[in-house]
Amino acid sequence: MAAEFELYWVTDTEHSENWFIFARGEREAREYHRDYEGFGTIRGIQAELVLGNVRLKRPDVKRIPRHTNLDE
Repeated sequence: MAAEFELYWVTDTEHSENWFIFARGEREAREYHRDYEGFGTIRGIQAELVLGNVRLKRPDVKRIPRHTNLDE
């Protein structure tokens, strides 16, 4: 069974840590980036929608949001 998510390009103000992240929405992508990178706030973190309705063949819904893998 395929699940649908969105793919975001997430950046910080210094552009030191930029990642593609699967998430259910823009805020979730920004919060995941904040928590993963250890930022204290989501201010200054931008999430740009790259693709909507991304279908993952083997989704691990418990691991969303998460970073992307090259084979996806």
